[in-house]
Amino acid sequence: LEVFNSLGTAIIVPGGQTMNPSVRQLVQAVESAPSDNIILLPNNKNIILTASQVEPLTSKKVKVVPTKTIPQGIAAFLAFSYETGLEENARAMEEAITAIKTIEITKAVRKTQLNGMKIKKGQFIAILDDENLIASSNNISEVTFEALLKADIDDVEVMTIYYGAEIQASEAESIAWEIQHKYSVQVEIVRGGQPYYNYIISLE
Repeated sequence: LEVFNSLGTAIIVPGGQTMNPSVRQLVQAVESAPSDNIILLPNNKNIILTASQVEPLTSKKVKVVPTKTIPQGIAAFLAFSYETGLEENARAMEEAITAIKTIEITKAVRKTQLNGMKIKKGQFIAILDDENLIASSNNISEVTFEALLKADIDDVEVMTIYYGAEIQASEAESIAWEIQHKYSVQVEIVRGGQPYYNYIISLE
């Protein structure tokens, strides 16, 4: 949220782990936006379908760019140009998100078993591209490095780490230092301030 505010996004509809926005909320946001041409960035796979139902409910022109994660949304936003039209911008944004992989580090809220892994409640888990559980550990550094390996870190040139509300800047700086000294990758740290996710990591 803080990152999108800094980028100057016109309208932000709150959402998250437990409160996906309704079609009505998205329509209200579209109607209140200061433009007749609107691009919706869901930033979550569970919101893409909801966003696709908005267009017939408004007189405005609406395009949905199917972003599944916050880093995809940021990449799409940065690809936007005031010099081009709605269709061209939507195409540029869709192309931009294909270059992004996202790792989300959070804590398991319950005991479960997925992808051959037994997860205990409270363990750190890593999710790739909002879909695949790829690592788990009691240690946040261990789960992060295991996730980076499974996301093909050797093919990555630029990494951005958005650290959450429960993470201190010094913790984020420490893990970024470890990553930079282990892999030849450019690492940037951003205070994301997000709840639920300790780290959201963008890989390009």
